[in-house]
Amino acid sequence: MADDERRDQVGELPPRASPSKGRRQNPSSSSSESWASGTTASSSGSSFAPPAEEINFYFQGLAGEPRLLARSSTETFQRKYDGTFPMAKMVFNVGRHPIVTGYDKGPRFEIRAVLKGVKWIKIDIVRLGYAITPAENPVVVLITVDKGTVPFWKAHDVVQNCRQVLLKYNLDIHVEMMESDKISLGFFGETPLPIYPYQRIPFIGQSIGPTVSGPHQASGTLGLYVTLKKPNGGSKLCGITCHHVVFPSRIQDPPGGFNKHFLADSTKAAFFVDQPSTQDHDATMNHLREGSQAYQQRVDQLLSKQRDAEEGIGRPLSQKQENDLSVYRGVLQKHNQHHNTINNFSRRFGSVSATSGIYTDETYGNTVDWALVDIDQQRFNQLPHNQLPDMNFTEDQIRSMNSKLHIKDWYDPEEFKGTIQTTHIPLQDIRDPKVKDKDGFPSLRVLKYGRTTHWTVGISNEVLSDCQRENGIISKEWCVIDDNLHRGGRFSDRGDSGAMVFDYHGHLAGMIHGGGVPKASGKQMTYVTPIEWVFQNIERTLGVEVYFHQ
Repeated sequence: MADDERRDQVGELPPRASPSKGRRQNPSSSSSESWASGTTASSSGSSFAPPAEEINFYFQGLAGEPRLLARSSTETFQRKYDGTFPMAKMVFNVGRHPIVTGYDKGPRFEIRAVLKGVKWIKIDIVRLGYAITPAENPVVVLITVDKGTVPFWKAHDVVQNCRQVLLKYNLDIHVEMMESDKISLGFFGETPLPIYPYQRIPFIGQSIGPTVSGPHQASGTLGLYVTLKKPNGGSKLCGITCHHVVFPSRIQDPPGGFNKHFLADSTKAAFFVDQPSTQDHDATMNHLREGSQAYQQRVDQLLSKQRDAEEGIGRPLSQKQENDLSVYRGVLQKHNQHHNTINNFSRRFGSVSATSGIYTDETYGNTVDWALVDIDQQRFNQLPHNQLPDMNFTEDQIRSMNSKLHIKDWYDPEEFKGTIQTTHIPLQDIRDPKVKDKDGFPSLRVLKYGRTTHWTVGISNEVLSDCQRENGIISKEWCVIDDNLHRGGRFSDRGDSGAMVFDYHGHLAGMIHGGGVPKASGKQMTYVTPIEWVFQNIERTLGVEVYFHQ
């Protein structure tokens, strides 16, 4: 997930209300009030502009504080309240709806044609509303454009024309357009704590990054271990992540440029990869150094009092202070030992073997963004396993995660203990999930472990989204929506690029990749490449067979 070292300041989810009333948001903590009332995206005073309250609060609850530019529905907008608290809108998967099978039969490409000349970022087909039950919220075509690029009159024309496209195909769905700041799902986010585990044979899901020096560093996620089998019968073991993780823009480019395909050449300099990344290693060392300094200061203060008492200047240390001194010395000793251990730890994970570059696949239309890393033979004194770190869900979280699911579809910590299954979820089961909740609503709930957000839960959307990384460069992406009802929080954030997505039973589904998305998606949606597409592209590019390493 990359840009530069900016931080994406996304607020926390508002408090959740009772199930019958949806979520609510404290008006004093909402920053939506900060939007200037009555201004347009590119011009002011337009007769096509919605009322100021509608502009500023129609999408209240969505991350990134998006503003409404236009909508095809003529239904009068009124803010909804739970008592004195304004309710927040939520995003859900489409589930059962004619657009699931109908969108690719013409509407997708005709809507793209309507948007030609508009600086749009993405088009998502989702359910959007206030109801806790997903099926009670309407399906909408949600168009996100770059902030300040589309005037209200243009937005009005676009949504009306898109609405006519949908009606032509008997899809009675409304269209909405919002604007938001554009960011990249990058990997320059803050280093999460606790301290990174320093394992000789690392689990998948751990921090990874290029071996580069200088003030600018980057981090991503080690996704998986795979075996590549060559036509001549040879094979080798590699780690897989994203191209932009090992070749971050403006930090380290492959020969030919940032987006270009790379294949290692033994006659040329290698590009090395560290685990954990230099960025995270430095942050961990600083954390330990600051901790040691803090405890050393406490020890020195107590020792000073002890010396004063011995010289008859002050009172002797109390029993509590004696105990504190002993504890502080013990913690300080452990900090210093840990500091020395990881300072001498060999972080060389391996060298870049091949990467895809970044482009749109001609076969499936998705973003291609993968990298294979040859593992370092000195570090890997034994074969690795596709094992994830310990799962840390509480009983309440597990109960919530399994809410409304049939027992056979439950997440069971005794069944899935972090070992990825060798079988994957086919694309057909992503588009038409076999998992249904007790209301019969499609509900493919997925997990992931990544460098930044660790264990998270999401809901798979059945309709692929359109994303425009650059003007005219459009891709179709599998969208995973934050599961706000069953666990809450972001499904992913910067630094999670390369992380694998899988179902509650450990069946592999896809890999989180990077690419330009709007700020409003930083908390609602994540774009994932189905794993079968990743493997097929590697096989076509390199002429090898890709196997899940057992």
